[in-house]
Amino acid sequence: MYSQIPKRLRASKTVVLCPPALVDNWMDELLLWAPKGVLGELWKIDATNPVEDRLDIIQDWYHNGGVLVIGYDIFTRLTRDDTSEEDGAILNHEQHKEAKKCLLNGPSIIVADEAHKMKNPKALVTKAASGFKSMSRIALTGSPLANNVEEYFSMINWVAPNYLGPMNEFREKYANPIQAGLYSDSNSRDKRQSLKWLEILKEDVAPKINRADMSVISDDLPPKQEFVITVPLTELQIKAYIIYVKEMLVSKHSVTKDGQVSLATMWSWLAILSLICNHPQCFSARLNLRKEEAKNKNRSTEQQESTETDDQLGTGVSRRLLEQTNALFASNAPDLTAPELSNKVKILLQILDASKAIGDKVLVFSQSLPTLDFLEDICKVQGRKYARLDGKTQSSKRQARVKKFNVGDDEVYLISTNAGGLGLNLQGANRVVIFDFKFNPIQEQQAIGRAWRLGQKKNVFVYRLVSGGTFETLVHNKTIFKMQLASRVVDKKSPLARATSKPADYLFEPKNVERQDLSEFQKMDPYILDEILASQTICRTICSIVQSDTFEIEDEDKLTPAERVEVKQLRADEHLRQRDKDEYLRVMQQRRAQENAVAARQAAINRTNMHGQPVHAIPNGSSSLPNSQSSQRILPPASSGDVNSLTSKDIIGVIRPKDSVVANHKVHPPPPSFYIVLQYHALFPNADSKTGRNRLEARQQMQRFPQPDSIKSRSQRATAPV
Repeated sequence: MYSQIPKRLRASKTVVLCPPALVDNWMDELLLWAPKGVLGELWKIDATNPVEDRLDIIQDWYHNGGVLVIGYDIFTRLTRDDTSEEDGAILNHEQHKEAKKCLLNGPSIIVADEAHKMKNPKALVTKAASGFKSMSRIALTGSPLANNVEEYFSMINWVAPNYLGPMNEFREKYANPIQAGLYSDSNSRDKRQSLKWLEILKEDVAPKINRADMSVISDDLPPKQEFVITVPLTELQIKAYIIYVKEMLVSKHSVTKDGQVSLATMWSWLAILSLICNHPQCFSARLNLRKEEAKNKNRSTEQQESTETDDQLGTGVSRRLLEQTNALFASNAPDLTAPELSNKVKILLQILDASKAIGDKVLVFSQSLPTLDFLEDICKVQGRKYARLDGKTQSSKRQARVKKFNVGDDEVYLISTNAGGLGLNLQGANRVVIFDFKFNPIQEQQAIGRAWRLGQKKNVFVYRLVSGGTFETLVHNKTIFKMQLASRVVDKKSPLARATSKPADYLFEPKNVERQDLSEFQKMDPYILDEILASQTICRTICSIVQSDTFEIEDEDKLTPAERVEVKQLRADEHLRQRDKDEYLRVMQQRRAQENAVAARQAAINRTNMHGQPVHAIPNGSSSLPNSQSSQRILPPASSGDVNSLTSKDIIGVIRPKDSVVANHKVHPPPPSFYIVLQYHALFPNADSKTGRNRLEARQQMQRFPQPDSIKSRSQRATAPV
């Protein structure tokens, strides 16, 4: 067995890259599970190591071997070529050069934990990690794809450089056709193409991927239920929302070259709109903070007089906006901190009360610090026992605080989604509230994993709160698409498409949300959700509920046998192209010549029948079809009357479809097989039916549309006999 191990891997010299917060986790797990004397000495570098000691640790590991655990941030700074005092250099030039040599040339194997950190090929961490000399690389992640298929490419490209070819080639061949067909409103052709290229991609990357999802340990985990709860805005929130939207639409803001609002500006606007959706106090606090920041800036630059007339207090905030909202709150909300001013907060407090009554603990995740500040204030006022974790919490203290929460009597843990979504074992809580969210669904998925993990003894319940009729509905639509994209590409599942691809205009006044019947959700969560539903008869604070499992329903639309044959041929062609490009080009040229020859023979058959008689030729040139009995059961094209009146000028050919439905026409009774008559002039109105070249082009075009619903307009369809 030992002799089968490559010589370069026999000596233990490993680098483990991970987020800074997980360095201690890795050390704990290695000490717990690693066999003694096999991996060698364990080393770590994190923020607690004095700067002057870091090079010594790296050199000791380089010469003696073992496992070095190091955070992404420090690793990137140690290996960058352009480090300077301004951007955080931690060693002088000679020390930096030595550290870079040891880190990039020393390891025999590299393990990258949470490797989705390298999803962007232009990111500094990706460039730094691509400099390892060793090609023995392992990327560990539960979230290889968060936004688009190209992120998947980036991770595979780090493990096996150029395995999938250049990025632009991958984008054209895989990313674009796959994503185009995954929406619920994608057309039939895009969906079929997406299915085919998904299958090809899965098989191409299979040698480099070992994917194990939560189903692998599902028998060791308690059941989990997720509810997406849509709540309406309160009247005060609606008024504030409208004021903000109107103000942003008329305000001066940065635009791109084509005149569109820049992404940075849009993200800033949506972040503030999210605060309105959470609670008016969060929104007011952010506006007043911007005002104070503007005053401080004026004092520091000594430009008080020149900037006082400037209406803008930063991106997304103006003096006029501040005046309007202050007037609104003064006249409509004597106590702006009242929980009743937000249905999200009201639902959250109901969850906390009901959970406390049965002894369950709750994790509350939010993307914004103003929201965490507001929720913390409520906990203080109401006397709730709570803990809080955000970016300001020192890494060295996090593990101790987590352990204290798991065994202590705190009822709720307020957590920043960005800071606390990784590496925390919070099995002491079994209720998770996603109070708000952004475009990247992976963060929320990881947040849920803090409670739903090995060691959890209770059933887990997740509540995602969405403000209906606002931009949050559109963002949730995006997250559904991204989760399903990951399921199809990474997990090799086929969730039913539910997201839509309509252009997203996020700045609009709140829309009315239809209130649905909620009775079907009774008894699904008897201790918490049932309590909330019972209160809806008094004051309706929930518009609708959807179980997240609904988004994972398998799509029954699978590849047909003919499409699988096509996929097999496409994969064979791709493998040939990778092995021998010259042979690939020769085979493609030969195949095109054969196709042209078949098309030419068919065109010749059609020309010999140009005497006003019906022509019924299928692509392979075999027999003409219908007899007089079957032609009585034909639903002919609207412009042609009876099929017997069609001549060679009207018909280019007949093909057998793969489906049992022809376009939108209804044929009764459903026949065992169909043929489609393609109208020559309807499909190619500018073509000359007597010109062989145009007829040949038409034939080639016809073969590109094997399914009837690929021909869009009704006037371009013609169906033929059973």
